Amino acid sequence: AKAINNLAMPKEFPEDIPSEAELTELQVYAGELNWLATRTRPDIAYAVSLLASSLKKSATWSRTLARKILRYLVGTREVGITDHIQEASARSPLNLQCFTDAGFAGVDTRSQSGIFILLNGSAILWRSARQTTCALSTGEAELSAGALGLQCVLGVKFLLEDVTNMKIEIDIYMDNTSAVTVASAGGTWRSRYYAVRGHLLHQLADRGEVRLHHVPTREELADGLTKLVDSTVLDTFRRAMQTSVVPGEFCVQRP
Repeated sequence: AKAINNLAMPKEFPEDIPSEAELTELQVYAGELNWLATRTRPDIAYAVSLLASSLKKSATWSRTLARKILRYLVGTREVGITDHIQEASARSPLNLQCFTDAGFAGVDTRSQSGIFILLNGSAILWRSARQTTCALSTGEAELSAGALGLQCVLGVKFLLEDVTNMKIEIDIYMDNTSAVTVASAGGTWRSRYYAVRGHLLHQLADRGEVRLHHVPTREELADGLTKLVDSTVLDTFRRAMQTSVVPGEFCVQRP
């Protein structure tokens, strides 16, 4: 299987409380799959997050999802993270690309944030996590994901500055126009209640310390971290894991 896309996505997990033995089995699945998802397989990160959220409530549905992930891994066993970072000269800056996305109002109405960070085109950090509060619009969910992505990419920047003593450039990519507008120009009276979450993003963009970009959804590398997606989206994601993403060109090229 090349995608985890034929499992119905519930608005609420169906009630099916596991027995003690079933819970142990599902926790083993979740723990071992999470080890892969956080090290070399970001393409299963969302599905594993969903599994961890559902296993105490929906035994049958969770077991189906776990086995679906396993079949997907068997069909894509050659996939992993390939490092294409080349040694940079002392004068050329390092480039951090941070792709952020959100799946609006997922299971239990909370949106899912997806963050995918690349260093000079190679994947180094990713995260798929449910947002702590319920977003009231797609723009709010996307801005919350952007704010979380900024926190993550700034942490990577500070670490790299300490280790390399080199200049670091940051580009942040979002596929939601309203979120990019609020982050770039600040909120209006209609959006100010959630624009506070993106205030630091707006402040750094206004000072030129961060560059904000709108990217089409089909080229949003974090899309696969926010929802169960089809094989086309996953194929783009897998290529980004294994090849070098050229900064500013939104394409994947073999080195």
